[in-house]
Amino acid sequence: MKNKVSFLLTYFDVYELNKLRKFIQSPYFNSNEILVQLFDILRKELEKDKRKELPKESIWKLLYKNKPYDDVRYRKLNSELLKLTEEFLAQEEYNNNPMRQSNYLMDSIGKKKITSLYSSTIKNARNISTKIEKIEPSHYFYLYEMEQNFFELEDYETNRSEKANLEVILNNLDNFYFSEKLKWYCTILPRLLNTSNIYDLKFINEILEYINSNKIENDFINIYNLIVKLYKFPYEKSNFNELLKTIEINSSKFTQNEQFRMFNHLLNFCVSHVNKGDLEYHEHYIDINENLISNGLIFTDGYLSPWRFKNIVQIALRINKFEWTENFIEKYKKNLHPDFRENAVTFNLALLYFYQRSYDKVIYQLQNVEYEDDAYNLSSKSMLLAVYYEMDYIEPLYSLFDSFRAYLNRNKTLSDTRKLSYVNLIKFTKQLSRIIDGDFKSIEKLKSEILQEKNIASDKWLMEKIKEKENSK
Repeated sequence: MKNKVSFLLTYFDVYELNKLRKFIQSPYFNSNEILVQLFDILRKELEKDKRKELPKESIWKLLYKNKPYDDVRYRKLNSELLKLTEEFLAQEEYNNNPMRQSNYLMDSIGKKKITSLYSSTIKNARNISTKIEKIEPSHYFYLYEMEQNFFELEDYETNRSEKANLEVILNNLDNFYFSEKLKWYCTILPRLLNTSNIYDLKFINEILEYINSNKIENDFINIYNLIVKLYKFPYEKSNFNELLKTIEINSSKFTQNEQFRMFNHLLNFCVSHVNKGDLEYHEHYIDINENLISNGLIFTDGYLSPWRFKNIVQIALRINKFEWTENFIEKYKKNLHPDFRENAVTFNLALLYFYQRSYDKVIYQLQNVEYEDDAYNLSSKSMLLAVYYEMDYIEPLYSLFDSFRAYLNRNKTLSDTRKLSYVNLIKFTKQLSRIIDGDFKSIEKLKSEILQEKNIASDKWLMEKIKEKENSK
């Protein structure tokens, strides 16, 4: 198992490692040359193989050729290097936030009473604030701090006859507080609607009443207020349409994280309606995801999640967008991580062929693939089970019953609830396969059992097969 600092370094690219070395070399941050040497050793080993690490005794020998190994000293060196690496990460965040820097500078020169710098520092801070192109709610907090520092530097507390910037200070504080309060309330709302969790939310009703009773000129507040309405009144389609339009018009003003957060509320809302069979929201889900992909808002470390890729394909296929799905897979497969790409493409093509009822192609795609991810594995086995049933391949079907059940039994990561849903799928499909056409009594009995059991994977497919049996002569 890697020590903490070696593990942390695996998250750095070459450019960041070079910057980190300069940071560790800086006498302002570090006066121990041995730590630079330790970093170089760890980096060299990292470049050879990220998964392996030199034994600590070997690293010690490279640092201190003739000294006997001292575990306490070695641990202390690693701890100091870890602390420096963490300081570097914090420093990088600070360097990437010019407004925070200017606020710290104003605070510092104010404490030291360097009056000759007041005017230029205030001017520079205001210039920086106007050049921020992409904002998030914290932007208003930095504006609040800036105006507060400006108030103190101008000594408005003494000159009380001046109007000062008190109104601006409070407006920025309100914008920050309202935006953040609503943002987190929108995170809580789905939990309130879908679980029995209880949250003590102070002032939220008063804030909402104020916002809805006054003209608010803050885009964050208005958008999150619309998201609140979306969750509270889910069947009023005008809320969805207004929110979608408002986000699309204003999204270019916001950071990528904020844009994704807003669009993700729309996606979650779409999924809730998709699960109820609302066809209109299938289209919305697809369109929003395509927008997020094309604008690079949906990627993690530069890649599209294979699970989101699968969800998009699955929802498109539910409304028979076969050609669109094939084009989507081909167009965006390059955006999948190389470690997942081949299996994800294989599975999603199989899914396309399944909806097209090209069952031979499904078998060809899936029969020799074993996925590391549980979700893909379960979906793959469920699809094969359905295909063998559809094609009346009894021997492979019964063999899959056994291997699927064995997989569920040995899997230690799946919850009992999730396991049971697939155990029920196996059980009911097996019963279904034994019912001969025309045995309506057995069909009704099985249908009743399925309807009573709330936890079944692929329950819609099972009910479709029951209906086919009911209509058989």
